[in-house]
Amino acid sequence: MIEVIISLLLVTVSALGILALNAHSTREVAHLKFQNQAEALGQQLLMRASINANTANRDVYAVSGNTALQGPNCMNATCSDNEIANKDIADWTQELTDALPNSSYQAQWNQDNLIVAIKWQGIAKSNNTNCLFDNLQPNESCRTYVRKIL
Repeated sequence: MIEVIISLLLVTVSALGILALNAHSTREVAHLKFQNQAEALGQQLLMRASINANTANRDVYAVSGNTALQGPNCMNATCSDNEIANKDIADWTQELTDALPNSSYQAQWNQDNLIVAIKWQGIAKSNNTNCLFDNLQPNESCRTYVRKIL
């Protein structure tokens, strides 16, 4: 009888260990998914700016916020460089807020370099000390991207 109780105890402890491992791996997968999305979105804005930014419209790419912005409809009309830049930002902020939970963004120029920071609520705080955002909370992650544009 004691052997059955010990066997049940071992099976129960093993099952709890497997459940804990599964929960941890699910959290890590979600965190990595958000990191990959932030990476793609950060690089995407830098690419858009490298294609469209010029000295006349570069200030359009210096944005910050946590909501999607509205931009012009350039699908059926000819847009100026400035309107294309506004559409770039509007499309990008919409994609960002759709992809990352409670996200915020900040883009600024440092001479000819565009610096883009993306912050989102996630499972674990990343160790990114170069983030443009101050006071990251323990459940927030941040990534920063820099590219020479002009």
